[in-house]
Amino acid sequence: RACALGLGLAADTFDFCTSDAMTKLRLLGYPAADASRAPGCGAHTDWGALTLLAQDDVGGLEVCVAPGVWREAPNRDGALLVN
Repeated sequence: RACALGLGLAADTFDFCTSDAMTKLRLLGYPAADASRAPGCGAHTDWGALTLLAQDDVGGLEVCVAPGVWREAPNRDGALLVN
């Protein structure tokens, strides 16, 4: 509800997509990747309504913008990427 209010929307705007148990807060940490290894988790869809990714100087996130078309997400050390 805080996100909706922060965007100037009614508090219940996102209720329809936040009632599922998978939309709750999950904190994940990914260790630094060894360049000789395959990608850590491969292509996937994030669960839930909102993803916040704390960025560092490593980067690596790509976003699928069309079937088979991937773009690197901008990497800004110290930023939060919102998806």
